[in-house]
Amino acid sequence: MEIPPFFEKLIKEDHDLSSGVSSTVPKFEKWMSQSTLPFFPEYTDHNIKHIEEVLTTAYGLISDNAKPLLTSGDGTVLVLASLLHDCAMHLTEDGFFTLIDKGNGWLPIQPFDNCSWGDLWEDFMATARRFDERQLIAIFGDSISLPSPNLSKKVLHDEDRLLIGEFIRRNHPRLAHEIAIYGLPGIEGKSVQIVLNIEPKIADLAGLVARSHGMPLRECFGYLTDKFQLRDFGGIHAVYLMVLLRIADYLQIQPTRAPKEVLQVRKLRSPISQGEWSVHHSITNITKAGDDPEAISIDAEPPEAKIYLRIKDWIRGVQRELDDSWAVLGEVYGRYVPEGLSKLNLSLRRVRSNLDNWEEFSAKVDYVPAKVSFESANPDLLKLLVGPLYNEKPEVGIRELLQNSVDAVKELEFFLKRHPEHRAIERITQKEDVLITIESEDGEPEWVCIRDKGIGMSLDIIKNYFLKAGASFRKSKPWKKEFEDDDGYSQVLRAGRFGVGILAAFLLGDQLYIKTRHISQPKNRGLEFEAGLDIEMLNLKWVSLPVGTEIKIKISKSKRASVKNFLDYYDLGKGKISAEWDWYCLEKPVVKRKLLPFEKELVQANVVPLENSIPKKHWRTFCPPDFKKVHWTFHKAPSLVCNGLIVSRDSKRDGSYLGFSRKNYSSLLNFPKLSIFDPNANLPLNLQRTLLINNAIPFEDELATCLLDDFVAFALTKGPQQPIYLDTAAQLSFKGSKNVKDDISWDFDEKNIDPWIFGAKGYCLNNEFLFKKLKFSSILYIASSAGNINCFNFPKISDAMGVLSYKSNVDPKMERFSIESGLKFILGLKKTKGYLLKGPIGLNLEFTGRRVLLSKNIFNRVLGLGYISQAVQKTLTEAEREFENEKWVLLKIGHCHEEKCFNFKELIDNTNWGASLNSVYMFAEAFVGDGNVLKTPSSIVTDHWLKTVGNTLIPYVKGDREKTFPRLYKSLSKYIKLHENE
Repeated sequence: MEIPPFFEKLIKEDHDLSSGVSSTVPKFEKWMSQSTLPFFPEYTDHNIKHIEEVLTTAYGLISDNAKPLLTSGDGTVLVLASLLHDCAMHLTEDGFFTLIDKGNGWLPIQPFDNCSWGDLWEDFMATARRFDERQLIAIFGDSISLPSPNLSKKVLHDEDRLLIGEFIRRNHPRLAHEIAIYGLPGIEGKSVQIVLNIEPKIADLAGLVARSHGMPLRECFGYLTDKFQLRDFGGIHAVYLMVLLRIADYLQIQPTRAPKEVLQVRKLRSPISQGEWSVHHSITNITKAGDDPEAISIDAEPPEAKIYLRIKDWIRGVQRELDDSWAVLGEVYGRYVPEGLSKLNLSLRRVRSNLDNWEEFSAKVDYVPAKVSFESANPDLLKLLVGPLYNEKPEVGIRELLQNSVDAVKELEFFLKRHPEHRAIERITQKEDVLITIESEDGEPEWVCIRDKGIGMSLDIIKNYFLKAGASFRKSKPWKKEFEDDDGYSQVLRAGRFGVGILAAFLLGDQLYIKTRHISQPKNRGLEFEAGLDIEMLNLKWVSLPVGTEIKIKISKSKRASVKNFLDYYDLGKGKISAEWDWYCLEKPVVKRKLLPFEKELVQANVVPLENSIPKKHWRTFCPPDFKKVHWTFHKAPSLVCNGLIVSRDSKRDGSYLGFSRKNYSSLLNFPKLSIFDPNANLPLNLQRTLLINNAIPFEDELATCLLDDFVAFALTKGPQQPIYLDTAAQLSFKGSKNVKDDISWDFDEKNIDPWIFGAKGYCLNNEFLFKKLKFSSILYIASSAGNINCFNFPKISDAMGVLSYKSNVDPKMERFSIESGLKFILGLKKTKGYLLKGPIGLNLEFTGRRVLLSKNIFNRVLGLGYISQAVQKTLTEAEREFENEKWVLLKIGHCHEEKCFNFKELIDNTNWGASLNSVYMFAEAFVGDGNVLKTPSSIVTDHWLKTVGNTLIPYVKGDREKTFPRLYKSLSKYIKLHENE
């Protein structure tokens, strides 16, 4: 290695120091020449030539007045520090394994370091697991999954090496210092001394100078003062040497460090490497400026805006280093004139460039040399966004602040579990976790206040997240490090997700008054300030506060009427609350709402089960992939709740609204009310938090399985214990069934058909596929307007017959249409959904014949002139009269299986009709043909029934059910127990 003659001459003045340098330099030369930079395959040159250029540049930085003051010790330390400063880049794989071995015996250098390299690596990996896509691309050239090096087997892949390289890059100044003291990490846990024949204190000092190029200069002063001398230690001027090294290294950006020939044989993967090489190639010349002896001129030809901005940043960085260095030199040496130390200064003060004049340079290139990106031009744009985003609803402002407060309380609860030493810290004094108040004066709402006992906000959170629309702190590295596990999953529930909550606050008023203190800050580091979109610069004050946050909003006059509309000022004594600001549904954290000055608490209307609680009556629970838990019910609740906050209150359109009907779940079942616990924001909510994106839930199939299992369990648990042929809905009213209605229509409607088919030995789901599989050859169908007609004494039915019932309230004014509609269905004459219904309501089957029993009263009225359609009249007139008396007529249409016919005569003779005579429209027996089931949409309800129950009837005797379905009782035990207790 060629050492500049000036330094070589200085070193030779001290025989011992010269001997040490002569021994050390060849050691470094051999190591670096053989190094392949295993962890930095794409970096610019960091070999001996780079060291020579650094030393040459350092010599050029020494002013003529300073040269006589430099000593042999200065020359020695500067040469050694130059060798050391980037030597970590040459670390071998074996050296890395030795370095992070917690038993390597290397002690952290105080006061700079407090942890071992092994601990430092673990901390780095914890941070790396939270790298975003941009960081991954910068390191690996692609947004790959983060590698996890198998250090135990000591087998590394290319991606592993790049990740380790990032770790070394971040910590290479520290390693330079430690190599000077402990030696070079080598094979099998051993260290190799590379700084030879040098007194330990000199080696330590050289390591410190090398280390200083990666940290603020003044942070080295304490170490220098404690172990050496700040200004002069044995003739060595360490601070001056630190200045020379850092600026000389900063200026090493010549094209020779990134030879273009290398790019011709390999492609750089990492954008960081690509950028570094491009910057080097763009520098065309660095020379002394002719008209200013203390300035250098840098000429560059950046090919694009990104490289232009990087070079501009680099030039500004050089100038900043020069300014800081001159300030430090003046501070350390400037006052010591008699000793001559005030002459220790630099030959360089200023940096000039052909990029300085933007207009001139931009005229020479074919791109705009500037940073161009989407930004808010002024606060008025944010104002324009707020209203339309939330449909001008002031109550949404309360919701957004509420969810942030609830999140803060949950975060503090988790934080205290991990950091119990903070439990005694003073918090906001109030019983509830979150208190929302609306203060009124003279009947007019004046203030909205949200106060929480949460984790609070620090200055960094306020500046970089709270006041920036779209910047969510819960997506930041500090938040993720504290609240996510190693796999990147949040360990606390988060209602807020988009980072626009603070904008919604301005739906209530133009001015916000905030008081807050973060759990990590001392009491006197609370913050108080006023925020508004029109305030150009906020005035944040340090104040003494308990931990937590309070946000007060002065309700603007234009919003008071809207706020008053969603407050019930006329029922304050009853504590009535308007739904518009009753968003919260959990019992914990505790949220209270009050109207002041009345001190009236507005009671929370909806309460859903807590995440880890045992579900309350009528609630069910399951854990789909990527979600913590889901509770669901068919009983009273908001239709969709996420992390305790209402998303949708509308339950009437849930099936189509959430896509449930697309797979024909809705052929029998309603969509349930959902309470979803989603810590990682996987539920695809829209920005307004009112709808699901694409109207679909991610776990629809899992939910369907739970619903259907519950439905089957209901059928097993609540089924009748004896054949019931009429009014079965009262005994089998599954809450989630669409076919069982509390209100009864006057017309024949599929929704009023019972969801069950009853046989001689049991019952099953009403479905044409099951009907065929059970080998029923006929079906008995009964239509009645009575609420209960179980007074019939039915003849025994055969195993080949199923029974369906239908109930309909008949409005006397509409009786004609009811009877006509019913007869059309029974006779197969009514068109529905584009095709002719071939069978009774609820079963789309081919039928060969029908036997219809009508009351004589209805039969005569139907045949009356003009009473009913000619098609119905014609069919009834042409039908064969199998039986007739003064009360009934039995008609026969088509081919019927005589040996399997139902005994209608026995039914009539053995029944005490009484008042029920006029309540029955008709009985009908339909005979199934041998053809296939008509083409109808496949139903997942039917598929699930076949998968679980099969084509077997559920016995009427409860004791026989478990014997018939032992596996089913075991697999559905959770749901069966719930139904038994309800």
